Amino acid sequence: MAASLLSATAKLNDLLLSRQVHSTIFPYAWLPTLHALRIAFIHTNLKAKVQQAQKANQKSGSSPPPAPTTFAYDLAGFLIMAWGGGFLVNFILGQTPMQLLSIHPFLNYAGVYVVISTLSQFVNLPAMKMLDTAFIFLDGSLRSHAVIMSVLTTKASINPAVQNSLFIQILCGTIGATGGGQLAGMLSVISPQGWSFSTPPFLRATTLVEVIDIIAASVCATVFGITTLSHPAYSPVLARVYNDNGKALFTPTGARAACTIIFALAFAYRATVLHWLPAPSAARPIAKAKIASSEGVSKSAIDSPKRSSSPAKRLRNKA
Repeated sequence: MAASLLSATAKLNDLLLSRQVHSTIFPYAWLPTLHALRIAFIHTNLKAKVQQAQKANQKSGSSPPPAPTTFAYDLAGFLIMAWGGGFLVNFILGQTPMQLLSIHPFLNYAGVYVVISTLSQFVNLPAMKMLDTAFIFLDGSLRSHAVIMSVLTTKASINPAVQNSLFIQILCGTIGATGGGQLAGMLSVISPQGWSFSTPPFLRATTLVEVIDIIAASVCATVFGITTLSHPAYSPVLARVYNDNGKALFTPTGARAACTIIFALAFAYRATVLHWLPAPSAARPIAKAKIASSEGVSKSAIDSPKRSSSPAKRLRNKA
């Protein structure tokens, strides 16, 4: 059964990577296009939640009406959520992000965002509850791809110190899959008051569900490394469970399928806790986690409409 599941998952991953949406109209692979689609849904959903909070605060008189955001503002926030992890990995490694080497990644992601943003003005988009539950394997495939590409990027570095570092493989694999949401939350890209620098969301997490994607990414970076022997330090570990003269347990395709399943299990847990289990007594923090945890976005992005516009009042509140 495990072999059948791995085989089916590997076929899904290969399909997403090899097939184009349309060879003429939209000649981009399904995987980045679906990634753009998922992030566009998350960004649009978060923006709608912030707008609802604004209306509630305006009615209570606790917040002045903020200036409306521009399309460029929203698009930039979306791209940070989508590409932030890859940009951070390349910054750590001192390389140029692939998204900046061609206009096509921008056309791919911006095109999807334009479609979703426009549709949201006329129709109700699917609820995050449905998307988070129905697409756990798709989300797993998207995240596992980010982990593996980050690990392989460190292996291909021209810096021998990077090539020989096991820690940086795991670190970059984790950041590649989760850094976009963390960076978006740290910069409050959803806030209509403008971007601001704050604490990374994972440092303020109080529940497992808020960091489950980070844990899954770290586990997947390690599993991929062990099963493919991406670093010599993994050889003794693999030899304990699979002794075959130093050969890897999986091909990169098989290891990626295993990582997809790990992510899918983590996302199934998250969807169950956030959307299907009854909320505990601390209902308000859990409700905010439902909004923010899909991509690691900071809760402060949701709270931001409640902030006072006066710097003096902000200082008094902090005091």
